[in-house]
Amino acid sequence: MKRISVLIALAFTLLSLKADAQVYMDQWKFGFGGLYPRLLGTDAGGEEFNYGGYLNIEFDMSEHVGFRVKPFYTHLIPQAKDSKTDLFGAGLGLNYYFVPNYSVTPYLSFGFSGFAQNMIKPQSGKEEMILDYSADLGLGVTFKNLLGKNWDLNAEFGYHSVANDRLDGKNGAIGGMLGGQYDSYMDFTLGLNYNFNFGPTSKYYPGANPKEKLLPIIERYPVYANSWQWGFGFLYPRYVGTEVLGKEFSYGGYLHLTKKFNEYVSFRIKPFYAHIQGSANGQSTDLANGQLDILYKFLPYEPVTPYIGMGGSVVGYAVNKPSSTSMKDGEWYLDYGLNLLLGADWKLFSESWEINTEVAYLTVASDRLDGHIDMSSPIGGFLGGPYDSYMTFSLGLNLYLDRGDKAEGLPVYDGMAKKDDVVDKDKDKGKEKEVQYEPVDYDKIEQIVEKIVQKYQTEPVDYNRIEDLINKNSGKNPNQSWVLYGVNFDFNSARLRPESYPVLNHAAQVLLSNTDVKVEIGGHTDAVGSESNNLILSEKRAEAVKTYLVGKGVSADRLTVQGYGASMPVADNATAEGRALNRRVEFKVIE
Repeated sequence: MKRISVLIALAFTLLSLKADAQVYMDQWKFGFGGLYPRLLGTDAGGEEFNYGGYLNIEFDMSEHVGFRVKPFYTHLIPQAKDSKTDLFGAGLGLNYYFVPNYSVTPYLSFGFSGFAQNMIKPQSGKEEMILDYSADLGLGVTFKNLLGKNWDLNAEFGYHSVANDRLDGKNGAIGGMLGGQYDSYMDFTLGLNYNFNFGPTSKYYPGANPKEKLLPIIERYPVYANSWQWGFGFLYPRYVGTEVLGKEFSYGGYLHLTKKFNEYVSFRIKPFYAHIQGSANGQSTDLANGQLDILYKFLPYEPVTPYIGMGGSVVGYAVNKPSSTSMKDGEWYLDYGLNLLLGADWKLFSESWEINTEVAYLTVASDRLDGHIDMSSPIGGFLGGPYDSYMTFSLGLNLYLDRGDKAEGLPVYDGMAKKDDVVDKDKDKGKEKEVQYEPVDYDKIEQIVEKIVQKYQTEPVDYNRIEDLINKNSGKNPNQSWVLYGVNFDFNSARLRPESYPVLNHAAQVLLSNTDVKVEIGGHTDAVGSESNNLILSEKRAEAVKTYLVGKGVSADRLTVQGYGASMPVADNATAEGRALNRRVEFKVIE
């Protein structure tokens, strides 16, 4: 029975995994649900019977990135007799959605939580309520519209490393994933999200509305490649993989200089100073660190850009009142370390500067950072061994020194395939053949236009006769049409090419000379891509021509647009020239 249930669940998931969900550039979500927590990385094991609940308020600032506020209640029961822990708090986090156009959308979440921790009958220490925080990582999946329109089912696995050793009611050497003595717990949440207050449809996925006039993301948030940035900010440091626990009152600051090689990859130098307060009376560590990091940014064109990074550090540090007698009070040591980074840039208010938030995990190549040397201790950092480590949470600003070149941006999704990506079926032979997308030679197109026109038109197009043609047929033959050869578009785009302007200028003169004539502007594409998205693209191309003619003085009331997609080809779609001719505009005189 168990295997059958697993198979049914798997089949249900696979059936649900299809790219048919509408994608919006921004939207709001409200949700609620239950959670099952369990102690993990603690000295005392956890009982099975734990429970909790949560609320969820989320603002999706783009197709991929959402900012979430998540109030929660968690009830944990350690194996120690009558010991219990209650958490009352709220989490702040970023969600990154991998495939937002799929009905089943996996996502990654990271952030932190602040909470009141109420300990009942702990084995170590006294009963009390304390305030503390945790670092949170989550992996979840959203089933869109599963329970009705705009109602999503949401499931998430979360890992939470708290900043104390009393979550399980017992002090000890065992710690969580981040190393050290700090406790941690995991939870599994299941709940519902209701989507509302939708923004415009995304221009980068199927189903976009071509009539929406909002600027695309690349124009609202310009991105500069090959540029230089500098920045500054505050940081909060904390011991992680050390024998000595840290106290809350620690502080620091940083500067940075960053070279952006392109939109995605950067090299950064980040010197900072940090003062870390230890748990022993008067014990603390002062350190001056120089980070050298490589950063990779996932979504450089969106208002929130998450990134990861790694690198090395050269660190000088001095311990005040060390517990190990082999160390002198206040003596400075020089060491090196490894850095792991997770952060986000927030371009919310200006293109000249951005807010930066970052969590860094730094490990040093010694066991002296906390003033307590014990190479036989099992306590160490994330990388294992007894070496000490620490974390920093930073908040600051990034500013430009040199903007460099403006990045080209992402192509608008319209269902058109890229070079060498499309396979065409040969129905007669049952084989597959690749459609080669060599660069379009527009000079060659001009040379073969006459042959194409003779083949597909009853007579060659003479633009000098267009006016006579309209006067003769207006109101008599509404099916009369003429092709604007020379009105060309970029591949995978509704952008007019420069050679189109003289042809459109002539068409505008004809229409201005015949003010009683109304025209349908028909847009056409080549046959590459899906039918539905070719229809969208063809309408965009017709709209582009209408916008140009209106700008030349033609009344918009006389012009209608219609997208025909690839349903009416005039040339062979197997060649680059043929596809270019099929990407055309036709005028039809209407009553």
